[in-house]
Amino acid sequence: MDVLFNCAGWVDHGTILECSEIDWDSSFDINVKSMYRTCRAVLPGMLKAGKGNIVNVASGASSIKAAPNRFAYASTKSAVIGLTKSIAVDFIQQDLRNRRFSAQWNRLSVDRLLVGRIHENS
Repeated sequence: MDVLFNCAGWVDHGTILECSEIDWDSSFDINVKSMYRTCRAVLPGMLKAGKGNIVNVASGASSIKAAPNRFAYASTKSAVIGLTKSIAVDFIQQDLRNRRFSAQWNRLSVDRLLVGRIHENS
């Protein structure tokens, strides 16, 4: 696999006082755990091939900027940012290309975390 594009998003509306533990767990399962599982599944093949790109979609409603009534959603998208940066740092020596895109208010702003270039072993 050359490219993994992770785009998962469930918005659970409300504040911390309106967020049940079930809502919290569901939001993390959909928005974060799904990305963890797919990254973990494809990363060994990318590393073996010496090439690959991982793109994880986060959000402006995260650690970037708060949004009202998005407690669980913003928490999960903050976790996506951390997941993306952690993978990038852990595999910088293998030249893994890892990016995070944040969609904000009907426009796509690109916040790149480019840690290296992928080289095919010839």
